[in-house]
Amino acid sequence: MAAFQHRTTEVAKGLDHFLTDQPLEVILLHGPSGTIHFASHTAGSIFGEGATLSKSSLLDRIHENDRERVHTLFTDATLHGDRVPPVTVRILRSDGEIRWVVLFTVAVKDSVGKVIELHSTLRDVTQQIVLRERLVERETLAHMTNVLAKVGGWYAEIDSGRLYWSDELRQIYEVDEQHAPFEFGSDLTPTDDRLAAFFTPEDLARMRAVAQQVVASNEPQTLELPMTTAKGHKRYVRIFMSVSFDGVGPKRIYGATQDITEIKQRESELTRLVRELTIQNDRLEEFGHLVSHQLRAPATNIASIVSLLDDTTDADEARSLVGKLGEAAELLRRTLDEAGNAIRVHRTVAPEVEPIYVRDVVLGIKTQLAQTFEDLGASLEIDTDEVPVVHYPRVYLETVLRHLISNALRFAQQGTPIIISVRSMLHEGLPVIEVSDTGVGIDLSKHGNRMFRLGTTFHRQASGRGLGLFMVRTIVESLGGEIDVESAPNQGTTFRLSLHRYRAEEAE
Repeated sequence: MAAFQHRTTEVAKGLDHFLTDQPLEVILLHGPSGTIHFASHTAGSIFGEGATLSKSSLLDRIHENDRERVHTLFTDATLHGDRVPPVTVRILRSDGEIRWVVLFTVAVKDSVGKVIELHSTLRDVTQQIVLRERLVERETLAHMTNVLAKVGGWYAEIDSGRLYWSDELRQIYEVDEQHAPFEFGSDLTPTDDRLAAFFTPEDLARMRAVAQQVVASNEPQTLELPMTTAKGHKRYVRIFMSVSFDGVGPKRIYGATQDITEIKQRESELTRLVRELTIQNDRLEEFGHLVSHQLRAPATNIASIVSLLDDTTDADEARSLVGKLGEAAELLRRTLDEAGNAIRVHRTVAPEVEPIYVRDVVLGIKTQLAQTFEDLGASLEIDTDEVPVVHYPRVYLETVLRHLISNALRFAQQGTPIIISVRSMLHEGLPVIEVSDTGVGIDLSKHGNRMFRLGTTFHRQASGRGLGLFMVRTIVESLGGEIDVESAPNQGTTFRLSLHRYRAEEAE
């Protein structure tokens, strides 16, 4: 803060110097061609000390880019015998330095009105020109920096209650130049409702509290807030505040507002990537578990059978062992196929989405499993009236529903009618598909935390390898959705598939 006040003081001193210093002036008498007859004693300040001006041409000392313009000026003064408008030109000093001057030229006439010579006054404005150029350069640099950094400046007059915005800040808020500045009261509360169009009441209260803290403590403060621009765009801004004092008390609150929407988006994306990498790592560990446990048993079984085949001499025993070897090899193949399918599903980035009638998919699965339905006497209930169509990759939806319906058939409860129900509905505006059964159920108190992990089985009599539900979860989550389960032993199971919001957006 002290450095800011120091720079403000230095600027004020420079402006005082600019406004109070009297510029140097040189008076010349010369002919229409520029030949100098007389030069005032101050000529050295502009043309250089020791410069010989008498009988030399003033035009020769004008910068070549300005010379033609000055020559035209002298001609006009001579022809019209009157004062000509002043011009700003450059003078070449004898030492090679360039001085900026304002040139005032008046025609001098004799008693009969004939122009006999020209009277020119040269006012040295080099310091003003240099200062102006520096101010323009700094203003341009500040503007470009603010535009690139998406920063806008503002300050609030504490006494008058008026708030001033820079052009860059108006761009952030998306308001035009005619937008009147805000006003606020002595407690730094806005006296009109226009700020409420940009910020919520809670965030406005936070801004006021921070401003009051800045004034009370004389310490800069920063806060970050969401906002809505005048054109309805959602943005996130970082607001910096500091206060300046005069001899009496706080005078102004200076601020800078930065549009950090892209920064927030990158932070959100980074968080998402970290979360996905964590999930990927967890699944890699699960896959390692699959390799070390699920593949070990059939591989060991195959090795044992091969060893027995080497030792046996009985033909019947050899045929039996070969049959068992084929079964073990088929189990190994199915395990590898299912694991490969799970990996391929997870690695697919953008599967093709299409509108799908849920009833048609379910009926197609029933047709594929018709023999099992008939053998078990199972019935299938379908209710898709609320959401008849979902937008999803067809092959993935078929795979998920087939796994869930197959499991419902496999884990039917003896002595209980086998009823499988598939229902589609909306929940909080998102499509949901439920698959329920009357089967043996799952003890979630034992298996809930590893429900969808690789290699998890829930029933001793099951022949599964713990890949089905892992595959289902992988498909649903890879498409941005969620899967939940409700179950209890001997009370059936309900799987609830929540399809992610972007699925609905793709349908628009």
